[in-house]
Amino acid sequence: MTGCDSSTEPVRVSYDMRRLQHLPDGADYVVTLGADDGIAADRVVERMIYEHPVYTPASVAAQKQLPRLNDGVTAYAGAW
Repeated sequence: MTGCDSSTEPVRVSYDMRRLQHLPDGADYVVTLGADDGIAADRVVERMIYEHPVYTPASVAAQKQLPRLNDGVTAYAGAW
């Protein structure tokens, strides 16, 4: 990295799920976010697409209303 200028190259981040989830020894599970080139297709267990939440004044106001929806039978919660 020569500086903090923007780059057009994708960022790849990989996580060792055995360590993160305290899984017992056995198969290695590595979750990779970003570029998937260089990962052998026969080693891929699952592909998923996630999107980041969008925060707007309306969404923040809606989050504050969630507790009012709880009626003692059903409880609502936001993931973000």
